[in-house]
Amino acid sequence: DYHGKADSNNEAIQIETLQRDHFASYGKYDETPNRNITITNCTFKNVQRGVGTHAAIVGCYHSNIRIENNKFINIPGYAIIATNYINSSIKNNEITDCASGIIFRDMAITLYPSEKGNKSKTPKISSKSVIANNKIEITDKKYKNVNYGIQLLGEYRSKKKGNIPKGDYRVYGVQVYGNEITLKNASYGIWLNGTGKIRVN
Repeated sequence: DYHGKADSNNEAIQIETLQRDHFASYGKYDETPNRNITITNCTFKNVQRGVGTHAAIVGCYHSNIRIENNKFINIPGYAIIATNYINSSIKNNEITDCASGIIFRDMAITLYPSEKGNKSKTPKISSKSVIANNKIEITDKKYKNVNYGIQLLGEYRSKKKGNIPKGDYRVYGVQVYGNEITLKNASYGIWLNGTGKIRVN
């Protein structure tokens, strides 16, 4: 059970890249992405968020992240949020009584430029990822504006905005299939925005 502040938005398991603005007072900010992580057969109950990554660094992608065969119960935020993931899979999870199920995106409000200068660009890249055979139930919770069973979110930015360079941040190459979604409020089943070459069936 969760025992922190009621309005905290941290994940129970957080997969992030160290960046000065996002992780102040931590160690070396080398912007190393995460690779080869498996989260399986876990139960997340009464936590603010389940598993995932809610910030990103331009051009930095986490790879081979497997979130499979887990249970998420009574979560007022996201069960799973995957930001800048490639070659990854989200399969066979049971998500019950949650505000939002699975968010997969290449664009985030907390998107930071690289401190390494020459890395601050984003080539169009295929995610080559799978979201499959998940059982999802969405209910009324604290997060009233993100009630999605599954959301794929990206953006094409034609010019620089703030510190973020222009580039193609759309989500490409995700297969979405075999998912069962139950909506118990005015929410969305599967919502695509800023995507390409996506298969849903």
